[in-house]
Amino acid sequence: RCFSRPWPPAARKDRLNGRPARIFRARIPVRTHLGRPGRVTILDHFCYRGGRLRAEEVPIRDIAEAVDTPVYVYARATIERHYRVFADAFAGIDAIVCFAVKANGNLAVVRTLALLGAGADVVSGGELDTAIAAGVPPARIVFSGVGKTADELAHALNLGVMQINVESEPELELLDAIARTVGRRAPTA
Repeated sequence: RCFSRPWPPAARKDRLNGRPARIFRARIPVRTHLGRPGRVTILDHFCYRGGRLRAEEVPIRDIAEAVDTPVYVYARATIERHYRVFADAFAGIDAIVCFAVKANGNLAVVRTLALLGAGADVVSGGELDTAIAAGVPPARIVFSGVGKTADELAHALNLGVMQINVESEPELELLDAIARTVGRRAPTA
């Protein structure tokens, strides 16, 4: 597995200033699947092998050469694993884990989470469209955020989002008027 040898050789020097390279891997306390205390490495599927940084066994240099730089590289296996750990914490509870699209609107990231069953928390019409394009069912979308336009509210209502978080009394009045016009009851919070 990729994370069996995570550290580069100690003699490797940072190219910018000649100091020894340091890679910090954050660790968080968790309960293992057996309920025992344990530790999980945050970047489980990034490692050095043969002196080359890899993501899920693919050398980062190969990715950079194929698509040019700058480039963001995500490890699907890490995203999936961390979603499962988080979602499993709510097992037996009537809950929906919603990913804040504002945190990362990359369509592949949102799609990966949608395929795992995650919902989406969106704060704009653009984020709403991103969540829909990624395959998040409208019934698993929460529309939050201040300053929602009439068009955005109508779009959310027509899609049938799970919930619209109303941020002000004027927004509630606007949403009510739109809901009456389209003949729907607005799912508000």
